[in-house]
Amino acid sequence: MSTNPVIDARDLVAELFPQARWAVLNGSMRPSAGSDLDIMVLLPDGDPRAAWTDARRFRGRPVELFLHDEQSLDSQIAWELGARKPFLHRIVTTGATIAGDPHLWRGRCIGTARSLSSRRLSAPVRRIPSGRGARLSWLRCRR
Repeated sequence: MSTNPVIDARDLVAELFPQARWAVLNGSMRPSAGSDLDIMVLLPDGDPRAAWTDARRFRGRPVELFLHDEQSLDSQIAWELGARKPFLHRIVTTGATIAGDPHLWRGRCIGTARSLSSRRLSAPVRRIPSGRGARLSWLRCRR
């Protein structure tokens, strides 16, 4: 295993995806046994490997690859935000750039996060029911 996960990630992307528009690295950046690398790769539009997740080992380190083109990344991020599980959103906004320039997508993701935050802050607060039968009624309204 290499001692530098960023170099490993760059080499992996250069070797497997020379056509990548950009790639970012997230995940554990410690060079220890068991630490993995999460790599989001934006492929050219229409690439047959887009909308795919791949798990493999590279130089002895576990790697998870998230492969998308513009359309599939847009769909996946929208779905994740709707499900309140913004995994790829976080990778795009906080990951270390290892190929290309993801700044347009980063700006887009940051803008979406700000918009969601402002909507949540301005949304009315639901009152928690009290009194007899309140727990049952609260459970019903949460479903």
